Amino acid sequence: MTGLSHQPDGSATSIMDTLPANVPKEASDSNCRGILVVPETGLLFLAARSRAMCFNMIAGKWLWEQYRITQFMAWKRISDMVIMSAKRKISAWDLNGKLRWGCYLGSDWGYAVAGDVATINDSGDTHTFDLHTGPFPIKQS
Repeated sequence: MTGLSHQPDGSATSIMDTLPANVPKEASDSNCRGILVVPETGLLFLAARSRAMCFNMIAGKWLWEQYRITQFMAWKRISDMVIMSAKRKISAWDLNGKLRWGCYLGSDWGYAVAGDVATINDSGDTHTFDLHTGPFPIKQS
């Protein structure tokens, strides 16, 4: 992650300069691997070291933290969902930071989304499902 935001005048500033002062130190840590901000809800999705976390910048508090995230790859916002991909895992949250689904995958996988339909190709096995419910929805209690 470069951490740079390119401005219309050609200059580059740190992406961290655009975040509120109450953003946790982990976001500016040299071990930060990726951030995604959801402006509508004030959430900051963050990957640092082997953790994925969600911080509410409006309330100034952590919503959740997941450990043992191996080789984080990217956060991606698709419509009203936030997707996290890692070496052998993909997970999805809604814009309020609620986990909607997640699954572990083999070493050779990829995904694509068209509208509300997601497709995962996991080592040649293709799974197509609704982006909001996932291939293996989280059981709500």
